[in-house]
Amino acid sequence: MDILNALKSLDFWQTIGLIVSIAFTLWQARLKIKENRAEAYNRLHEEYISFLQVCNQHPELGFSEFEEEELQYFSRLHGGDKERAKSVLDLCNLLTAIWEHAFLLRSSMSKGQWEGWDKWVRDYLKRSKVIREGVRICVPWYDPDFVKFAQGVIEEVERGLVNY
Repeated sequence: MDILNALKSLDFWQTIGLIVSIAFTLWQARLKIKENRAEAYNRLHEEYISFLQVCNQHPELGFSEFEEEELQYFSRLHGGDKERAKSVLDLCNLLTAIWEHAFLLRSSMSKGQWEGWDKWVRDYLKRSKVIREGVRICVPWYDPDFVKFAQGVIEEVERGLVNY
């Protein structure tokens, strides 16, 4: 009988309403924090891409992300043309940065969107050993989960195991 009286009590329903309101407010706040973090990351990524583009357009400024050994190795793939090798490495780094960004956002994409990104990058990797080697040099600088994924994709492409 006490339970029935409690259920009929106005205080009981007000307390339940307050609990639901608090839970909903906390849930909304968590969503907003997550959204703000995603926006901040996207802005940061856009600035990074802009920075890479400026570095590529102005090599005389000396903002290379590549070690001399990497440039020497990579220039041998280009017949010794160090400037061309540097430009190709810069483009491989840009491709890698875009690929990593898509990888990190894949959970918020539709299946088709992610598959489109994945196919796009795999097509580039299939085109030449030079692109694969350039991406292989750049990949270790990025997110550890992405590094494992990307290295696996490069190996699959090299073995001819292309997933679409």
